[in-house]
Amino acid sequence: MTEITFEELRGLIAAQEVRGSRVEVTFKCPTTGASHESSAGIRKGKGLGNVALSAAKQGMWRSLRSGIMRAISGALGSGAMASVGRQVSNQMVRDASQGSQFTGEDVEAAVVEAFQSVQSKFRREGQGWVAAHGEVSADVADTGFQAQLRQGPVSERYDQGVLARVLVEVARGDGKLSSEEEALLGTFVDPSMGTIAELATRPPLSSVELSETSAAARDTILMLGWALALSDQSLAPSEQARLAEVASGFEISAEQAAVLQGYAQAFLVDQALEAAYASGSRDPAAHQEAMAVAAAIGLSAEAAELADVRFRKAKGIV
Repeated sequence: MTEITFEELRGLIAAQEVRGSRVEVTFKCPTTGASHESSAGIRKGKGLGNVALSAAKQGMWRSLRSGIMRAISGALGSGAMASVGRQVSNQMVRDASQGSQFTGEDVEAAVVEAFQSVQSKFRREGQGWVAAHGEVSADVADTGFQAQLRQGPVSERYDQGVLARVLVEVARGDGKLSSEEEALLGTFVDPSMGTIAELATRPPLSSVELSETSAAARDTILMLGWALALSDQSLAPSEQARLAEVASGFEISAEQAAVLQGYAQAFLVDQALEAAYASGSRDPAAHQEAMAVAAAIGLSAEAAELADVRFRKAKGIV
């Protein structure tokens, strides 16, 4: 992938705010006015040179995780609960980084990382960026993932609490919960349900607790659990086992659970392909990364090729 610099993004930045150890940015096309919000963690000593060196290995996966978090936000809604959750998460991050000082270069590096999450919405033009031609919504071809989010909203408070606990159980499936995962999950969880650290100490959801969820929300909760697990680069056997237990507690058949896992896989691959075709034609390096993502999350070479063809058809790319 061609290296992205902060200087070439200046013309896109409509708003930028540092909140604790994260930067929130609104990127706006100066020509069309199309805008997209994104955020990224700020790390001390994370200069732009380091961003360039790690982008090929980490940028794609960070982008996928950001996409999943946006999907979770959409599932929970953007009302008071999400707003309060953001405030608490920001305070958690501020407390954790109290006394830390970030340099301007640290912040600029985070802005570049934030842009990588929405890069597919823009294309290079001259020395800057503008909205991509033929830009479409993140739905791409209105995937099963997006349809499930619409058809099975997680709107009941009890269901939201179960979703939060499932996500925490998945995030700590490898035995630990990173500070980044804690902060990200805290963005969407009502603090009255407990902090993410507190939720992480609770025992796994029982079959009785799972059985009390709304029937309409169960498929969505399991699908989002799969999406979070798959976006972590390495799917631990313990995560797979726990998601199978959740499906059983929801009384979701093995066949339907496989369908929901497939929705999550397709959603992640579509996001990876967005970066591969950001300019309207294939970027070979980015496409290779997208195919590597497909393999990493369990798609066969044939299934990955089919996903690529369907993506191009939806985008009108030959």
